[in-house]
Amino acid sequence: MKMKRILIVGRGCSGKSTLAKSLGEKLQLPVYHLDQYFWKENWVPLAEEEKQKIHAELIDSYSWIIEGSTEFLEDRAKRADTFIVLDLPVWKTLPSWVRRIWKYRGVTRPDMVDGNVERMNFEYVKWQLDRKSTERKINKLKAVCPDKRMIIFKSRKAAHDFVASV
Repeated sequence: MKMKRILIVGRGCSGKSTLAKSLGEKLQLPVYHLDQYFWKENWVPLAEEEKQKIHAELIDSYSWIIEGSTEFLEDRAKRADTFIVLDLPVWKTLPSWVRRIWKYRGVTRPDMVDGNVERMNFEYVKWQLDRKSTERKINKLKAVCPDKRMIIFKSRKAAHDFVASV
């Protein structure tokens, strides 16, 4: 099955951005990190109408890899031909977040809007500890588009091996 519109979801720090970038290079598809589109500088969110307009333009494209936010997930799912879910346990993702904060301390990550520097905060930790978040995403995708291809990775190595095999 040819992949031309790929939706990637998963817990924060599960490797969505890295997978999207690698897969985009391999398949020669444009990659969109929704965090770059849905936030202004200093973590100011865009207005819902503006986000929706941007999202509609992105998913209307002929080909794409979109990773990140679950906002408008159903619309994205209807346009995607492949769902990729990174289902890593929190004991893998939480330490990755701490390492990421250390690595990018004082600067903006490449997949973020300039001026959005990650810092330790309780809300993010609370979000990370939500054990059912990935399960809810899987269930929502299955409910919206039960017949679409869904690939679930339980490790970053499995995702890496997949990209190598494409």
